[in-house]
Amino acid sequence: MHENVNELPRARRWAEMLGLYVGLPTAWVGLDRVGFPSWVVVPLVVAAGVVLWWLLRSPGFEREVLTRAVTRDEVVRVLAIFGILATLMALSVLLLEPGRIAWMPRTVPLLWLGLVVFYPLLSVIPQELLYRVAFVHRYGELFSTSRARILTSAALFAYAHIVYLNVPSLVLTFIGGLLFASTYERTRSLPLLTLEHTLYGLAIFTLGLEPYFLHPMWQERVGGP
Repeated sequence: MHENVNELPRARRWAEMLGLYVGLPTAWVGLDRVGFPSWVVVPLVVAAGVVLWWLLRSPGFEREVLTRAVTRDEVVRVLAIFGILATLMALSVLLLEPGRIAWMPRTVPLLWLGLVVFYPLLSVIPQELLYRVAFVHRYGELFSTSRARILTSAALFAYAHIVYLNVPSLVLTFIGGLLFASTYERTRSLPLLTLEHTLYGLAIFTLGLEPYFLHPMWQERVGGP
């Protein structure tokens, strides 16, 4: 657990990376298909807790990543891009499924408020620890350029959403993964990542795109137009 990741054989790190980021989501889908309870958030939080424990004990890990403040320009940049993309998301819903716009805050406001409070803690931070912070620290040296790192991080992040069993969630999370990985490459700041990821996640649950990010079992319970 205290080994220097840069001294590990590259083949071992490739195999480990693919096993963690491809093998585990695939196995989870398989378990889901045979009726295993689909509480994705539980293994996500547990995995993030283990990863955080490992990071804090890992030689060479830059702990400042976990608390680093960012410049006003970076925050403005994140908010500006979010404003443009959130507008496009809203227009898409209005054009394709107008009855879904703001469906959750209008019809299940308590559930929506619960997401506002708990989504950053139970979903965003664990995902960013796993797919940006730990990924770059343990596997970043496998890639010769930051572009390759960003693309791989985004692809693996998108693949994790295979658990939702629909193509739109994969496309949207790949785009989100490109944004988040690019932000991490520039700033090495978990707080900024948390803000950015939270904005997009809550936009999804506010603007009417939530059916693509809920397990079918939960879609039936939440309902919708």
